[in-house]
Amino acid sequence: MAGNVYFVLGGVSSGKSAYAEQLTTRLGSNKIYVATARVLDDEMRAKVDTHKSSRDDDWTNIEAPRDVFSGLQTCGAGDVALVDCLTMLLTNHMMDASDLDQELDKFIADVRAFTGDIVIVSNEVGLGGIAETKLGRQFQREQGKWNQKVAAIADAAVLIVAGQPVPLTGVMP
Repeated sequence: MAGNVYFVLGGVSSGKSAYAEQLTTRLGSNKIYVATARVLDDEMRAKVDTHKSSRDDDWTNIEAPRDVFSGLQTCGAGDVALVDCLTMLLTNHMMDASDLDQELDKFIADVRAFTGDIVIVSNEVGLGGIAETKLGRQFQREQGKWNQKVAAIADAAVLIVAGQPVPLTGVMP
């Protein structure tokens, strides 16, 4: 039986990752942090280091820039996975010229099959202006589609604004 799916949306630096980490801690003791970012420069390394230093030592960390669930196959019903974040996962697939619909379908199927609880973090890109470039507009469309698909299967979803959770659907524990 699949666990619950919790979806945490927010803008850049809105507090969504901190909220998701607190939620994951409330959900269980065997916490798995699935990082989707690729560290390509010093600025990203510093951001990753800041995120890591904010967590206790009792987290298991998995680097998964493309296949989130490859490292989660041994997890069970009592485990809680935090995927941070869907936006970086989409970016990685776009930069690798992946079939985005196929990757989204695979991600959704994997989420549904996961036996533990899962918290998924993503950026809400629909509140800003229209991107200047064709690639930027494609990214906005895809991120919107990915967010909608994940929200549709989530047991609960919140939007984080200025560090404050705004409930969208369901009830967060």
